[in-house]
Amino acid sequence: MNKESSNTLPTPDLMLVVHQTGSEFRCLFVDKKSDSIVDCFEVGGEDALEALIAEHAPEHIVTLLSGSSTICRTSLLPDTDEVQLHEALRLQAEARLLGGTPQHRRAVAAMEVSAGESNRVGLIIAWPEETATQIPEVLQGSAFIPETGAIAALFNGCRPVSPIVIADQNYGSVSLALTCPQGVAFRSTRENNASIELFHEGTLRAVKETAALHNHTPEYTEELVHTLSLQLQENQLDETLVLIPDEIKSSAMAHLQNIKDDAAWWSTWGVAVGAAIATSGPLASLAMMKFDAPVFNPTKTERLVHTISQPKSALRLGVAAVLLLAIGPALFSGIRLSLLEYLNPTIEAQYLEVVSARKKQVVYAELTKSAWPMSKLIADVLNCTPPGIEVESLRLDVGEPISIRGRVLDADGHTAAELIAIMEETLLSYRVFRDITFSYDSAGTYGDREFDISAVVMNPLKRPRYATVDDFGLWTLAMRQDGLEPLDGLMETKDAEENEASVDEPSSMLGAANVDSTPSPTPPSYVDDDNARSERPRRPRNDDAGSNASSRSGNRASGTVAARLPEPLSAEQIGVMSLGEAKIALKDVSQGLSRVGSDSDAKKRLRNEMRMLLDRMKEVNE
Repeated sequence: MNKESSNTLPTPDLMLVVHQTGSEFRCLFVDKKSDSIVDCFEVGGEDALEALIAEHAPEHIVTLLSGSSTICRTSLLPDTDEVQLHEALRLQAEARLLGGTPQHRRAVAAMEVSAGESNRVGLIIAWPEETATQIPEVLQGSAFIPETGAIAALFNGCRPVSPIVIADQNYGSVSLALTCPQGVAFRSTRENNASIELFHEGTLRAVKETAALHNHTPEYTEELVHTLSLQLQENQLDETLVLIPDEIKSSAMAHLQNIKDDAAWWSTWGVAVGAAIATSGPLASLAMMKFDAPVFNPTKTERLVHTISQPKSALRLGVAAVLLLAIGPALFSGIRLSLLEYLNPTIEAQYLEVVSARKKQVVYAELTKSAWPMSKLIADVLNCTPPGIEVESLRLDVGEPISIRGRVLDADGHTAAELIAIMEETLLSYRVFRDITFSYDSAGTYGDREFDISAVVMNPLKRPRYATVDDFGLWTLAMRQDGLEPLDGLMETKDAEENEASVDEPSSMLGAANVDSTPSPTPPSYVDDDNARSERPRRPRNDDAGSNASSRSGNRASGTVAARLPEPLSAEQIGVMSLGEAKIALKDVSQGLSRVGSDSDAKKRLRNEMRMLLDRMKEVNE
């Protein structure tokens, strides 16, 4: 190929099939992407062929080999998977060709089975180097396919009665394929081409011998030879004879587009069409033979591998590796230590700080397993308790689920059952507790319920970020009931600002992790402000409760009936009760009257409280 054509970029997916007949070259251009014929040309001479290739710049070139240049052998194989078929064909090729043909001039392939066949026909084709095949220089780098391979691709599962015959008097080559009981019989041979009569006689003899060798009846063989003889007499002037049955033409049109349904066109381009079909089907391996053996150009890596695989080089590398393993780690560590000491003059102090920090981490980790912040967990539970729920008992042990028992009444437009569900959802939302289970008794006369809640402590050290509306530390229940906003109850004095600014940074890793959720040191305004709490009387919850508790404990010790009586209620306490609280208190007072016995003072007190509670309920209803 000349310099101009070698520098031309190839056309993608364009393939050229070249069929040489004498001094002429039949060039068929095929688009591999669409499986269609692009164009076809007949040129004379190598210069015209080279110019045509330079003009179209095909990506792939496939050259047909005449039957006289190749050796064809067939083998019957079982219909099995492709890997086993290829291995069997390779072994048979070694046995039949006896290693006389190099690998780049050998091709094997298995044909597809047709309907009713149980065996597959394997093709073994060799292109001996001793054959005097004239290949133009422009085609020596292309791929080669024998005429037998093109014929096999034309069969493509079809089994026509008539044979395929390609007879080229220029080379005296005859390639034929004939349907037989075992599948398809192939033959490629060289006949005497001194005259056209002798060449035609040799062609008829090859067909007759092939039919007889593959178990055809004498009648079928005679009829086949007679039909072929008439076709040869009609083509006395053609130096290249191509006989293809009509069934083969129809099958080829289904696999390759733009094929003309014309006898003259098939006589010229039929072999090239078969070669084009073979390159993209199961017989593609037949179109991979090369004129010269491929030259191996190793890369730098491959050259290096080859060099070090030599005995002397391997020994030297082994000695160097042993020395490197013996001295290398100490040398590398020394260099690294020197570099670290140069870059970090205080590395010893930094190392001690790291060791101390790791020891603290170990201590903190053990503390999280063996100790819980009980006050913090109790505060988390109480913060998640909505108004309307009274916690009577709370049990908390390290490593054990937390247990809560109490009573709930309707409040804030929610029923008692809804308030318990809200508490469960709130406990889960802050990811401190998990596996929450609850149970509650049936509703009492005034809608109150007694409940039990159990929850597993998932992360005892987690400090949730409560929203302002959910944080009862910033916005207490008393502030909400008094109508105070969260920021209205905070002191904003200069001393508080200075105290807040003087807070030191957390000294522990645990404090640093929770610094974003640490409460403000500024106390709320209602701590020292008596006027903020004097506007509304409150039910005593500390002193009175403590005295009542002591009286109850004293009565319980004496064994009197008063131990079962409810706590005394003052007029101020009853005056601030809601309707639900008044109902619960009335229920307790009624039960106390049924148990008062002969204690006239207690009976008088309870009746007085009942009247005040009924008046309060009427007042709330109005």
